[in-house]
Amino acid sequence: MSIKINISITLVTKIIILFSSFIISIIIARVLGPTQKGIYSLLILIPSFVLLSGTFGLKLANTYFIAKKDFSINKIISNSLYYIVGISLTVIIILYLANNIFHFTKSMNLYILILILIPLAISINILSGIIVGLNKIIVANKINLILRIGLLILIICLLLSHFINVRNLLISNIIVYSLGIIYILKFIKIKIRKFDTNLLSRSLKYGFKPYIANLATYFNYRIDMIFVAYLLGAKEVGFYSVSVIVGESLWIFVKSSIFALFPVSISSDKSNEITLKLCRINFSFLIILAILFAFLARWIFPILFGNQFNPSISAFIFLLPGIVFLSIGKVLSTELAGKGWTKYAMYSSLFVMVSNILLNILLIPSLGIKGAALASSISYTISSILLIIFYKKHYPDIKYKEIIIPKIDDFLDFIPAKFKKS
Repeated sequence: MSIKINISITLVTKIIILFSSFIISIIIARVLGPTQKGIYSLLILIPSFVLLSGTFGLKLANTYFIAKKDFSINKIISNSLYYIVGISLTVIIILYLANNIFHFTKSMNLYILILILIPLAISINILSGIIVGLNKIIVANKINLILRIGLLILIICLLLSHFINVRNLLISNIIVYSLGIIYILKFIKIKIRKFDTNLLSRSLKYGFKPYIANLATYFNYRIDMIFVAYLLGAKEVGFYSVSVIVGESLWIFVKSSIFALFPVSISSDKSNEITLKLCRINFSFLIILAILFAFLARWIFPILFGNQFNPSISAFIFLLPGIVFLSIGKVLSTELAGKGWTKYAMYSSLFVMVSNILLNILLIPSLGIKGAALASSISYTISSILLIIFYKKHYPDIKYKEIIIPKIDDFLDFIPAKFKKS
């Protein structure tokens, strides 16, 4: 299946997921209010952080080694299952003991639900890497649909029955992740083999640098929320989380394109041409979207989330420049990782993480959530600049305008042939 078809399928999926996510966010924001919305957002950060910190880049390594056919699929699946069980048990024990010492949350019941959700999230993450490596993009998209639409259906049921609260929202996440795992197992034949230490060693070696990069990137995306919680409180987290949700939704085409690009960048020598085209398309598309949303924000936020979330508007505006510029960095990072040059994403992410932390400490006390948004926007822009520099190191003949300025031909590929002839 061609990359254009994969991107198109993924784009449709992302649109459905985006629409579902917006409805979910609207329901949660309107019913729970800023403070409880902030608490829920902070709790969900725990499995998200564990997912990145505990998988050590194994998802990416699975995709890479299956696409390269360096190991048998059965061996990769078997090793993955051993790893999922081992790391899940380790993380659960560590977090349980840590909460007894540091008291992360006053509600142990909510914390136990988070501990149940963690191994399910790890399983989905690692096994979906196998699905993408097999180039089953449609299946991978269906998994994402199950997770998002399933959650939406359950939340609507909670809303209608008047049982919507933080506890039941976490239970709903557990249910949909369980359904996602069941669906994945339909396409993976499990044959338990002897644990392959060589495969684990090579997987960790390949995955470690992008793992550090993804971990640092996650901190770049979420460290602001942690600082907002610490310096301003849960209510401000509720405001800020809404602005982040709307801002990151603009990456819909970017996420679709890099999702389909990675397997191609591994196996194709001509992926560089596709990469440049996707950079130009994403960048120009996001400029238009950012201008449109900046103009409409004063109406969008009150209509969707209610007037109580109007403080989110200013933070959203400050996020937009970084959202636009990071579209380039996301595509270039995917191309570099596909060619095995994973160190550059790591360098960029670590540098930007440090700058993001410093900017949050400097800006949040004086500007509030606008300062958090500005810190993220500056960091995103720095990240893309660094990745452009790294990219040109391997492709010195590429001019900057070939990365940024769109060409008419870039968009002609999306026009059906029958219309081109006319």
